[in-house]
Amino acid sequence: MRHVFAFPKKSIILFLWLLAALSCSKKNPASPGGSTDTPLASQSIGPSGGTLESDGFILTVPQGALDSETALSLYAVSSPSSGENAVTPVFRIEGLPDDYAKPLRMALRFTGALKNESFIGLGRMGADPVAGDSSMVYEMLAAADSSGFLVGHLAVPGADGIGKGGLRQAGEQAGMEARGFSDMKTDESSPRFVIHYPSGIEPRLDRLKGLLDECYWAVTGPIFLKFDDVTWHWPVHVYVADGENSVHMVQYYLNLFACVNRSWVEDDARSPDLKNAFGCSLLIEALKGYVDINREDVRWLVTAVVTWAEEKFAEPEPFQSPARFRRNEMAPFEGMAAGLLGETYTHAHGYGMSALIKYLYDDPRYAAWGLRNTFHDMGGAYKKHSIRAILEYMEALVADWWPDFIGKYIGGNIYNVASTVFMDPDNAS
Repeated sequence: MRHVFAFPKKSIILFLWLLAALSCSKKNPASPGGSTDTPLASQSIGPSGGTLESDGFILTVPQGALDSETALSLYAVSSPSSGENAVTPVFRIEGLPDDYAKPLRMALRFTGALKNESFIGLGRMGADPVAGDSSMVYEMLAAADSSGFLVGHLAVPGADGIGKGGLRQAGEQAGMEARGFSDMKTDESSPRFVIHYPSGIEPRLDRLKGLLDECYWAVTGPIFLKFDDVTWHWPVHVYVADGENSVHMVQYYLNLFACVNRSWVEDDARSPDLKNAFGCSLLIEALKGYVDINREDVRWLVTAVVTWAEEKFAEPEPFQSPARFRRNEMAPFEGMAAGLLGETYTHAHGYGMSALIKYLYDDPRYAAWGLRNTFHDMGGAYKKHSIRAILEYMEALVADWWPDFIGKYIGGNIYNVASTVFMDPDNAS
């Protein structure tokens, strides 16, 4: 017998409505950062100056700041709460060039009462090339109340020690977010780190400063790298933020900005996570001073070194293996050249090849100086291939040391990998 199913008319209408809504959402995706695709305001501003203005936001461009007509747009951003310290909505500015010649005035209407120090945070996306994630990192501009608006000034790039950095080019059309914060404090007691933090975490400040310094000394001490050729200036500007992200950094001209998770600062149990995440991020910045870390033959090695370095940022207790190494234990059997098989594969291979870095670092024929010299020769005037640089600084023939490495690895002498891992059929290549 044939069955005929009747659908209620209301259900059909609802289904068609949902289908239409989904189709519209595909045609009009949200802009990056969660901003709506319809601007709150748009304005073309040239050498004569002008304003980009909407309810609760005013950007004033003085005469002579821009050398040509520039189209600016302002968007509202749907952003997670930044806790009790956020006093304004989030806005996104598109089209603002990086080579304006006079300071720009930004005003955001705030709610509530301002306490202690107040800032306008300028957010740019910071990424972790090893973990493969990203989050917003804020540059904090000192701001003050002016008739219910939080007012700050964007300094001229190149003024007050702010110059062009290697990762940003003047004139680039860059999008950035803006948000107001209050009840903040600033610690400038360290020559290496300026910390902007919510006043509520002041009892944890000394612990945070200690962790950041430990990360610096781990990179320059046991890891044996230098910051001599980085394209930014000390100190690193660190912002303690609410949210779920760990640590990300972004360079803007000659300044390096970092964002750390407030909950990790407040929770002693998360201190090891904070130290490892910040240390690895700082290590990546040091490696950038030696070589282009996005170069095809370099990516796997950077991933391997940063993964291995987790041990150097770990608290003084028995260390088993890096977190990202696990589930990538078969990588050493594929050799170093397998790291050149594409970006996605490169990451997984690099995680597993942290075992090779541990072997090389612990072997006196290579050790810490070999690691630093390898990166030195991959960059600069030499630009050697990563594998060639490793082989040149290992004081032994590869036919001798590679079998030794594999033997120790299989024997459980590197990261104590159980033999059952190597015999698991799921790991067969």
